[in-house]
Amino acid sequence: MRSILTGIRRRKTPFQRLVSIDVKSGVEKQLATLDPPPDSILAGRISLPPDGNRLAVSFVRQHGKIYMLEGFDESTSWLDRLIRRF
Repeated sequence: MRSILTGIRRRKTPFQRLVSIDVKSGVEKQLATLDPPPDSILAGRISLPPDGNRLAVSFVRQHGKIYMLEGFDESTSWLDRLIRRF
C-alpha cells in the first residue's frame, strides 16, 4: 500500500500548487494550480476522494481594522460606566 500526502505548496506568486508526495520515494507530483483570492488563507482541510478526480478546499479572507482611542476614562470598566447610567 502506498502512502501519499496531499497538500498545498505555497509560492510567492498568487498561484499555489496542489501537490501529492509519495512518502516512501519522496517524489512530488503537481495535481493542480490553485488561484485563490488575494490575501486569502486556507480554511480547514483539503478533501480529496480516493479516485483523485475531485477536490474540496476552502479559502477565507480576513479583514481587520485597528482603532486608536484617545481621551476616555480608563480608570473604570465599561461595565461600571454602563451601570452608572441606570
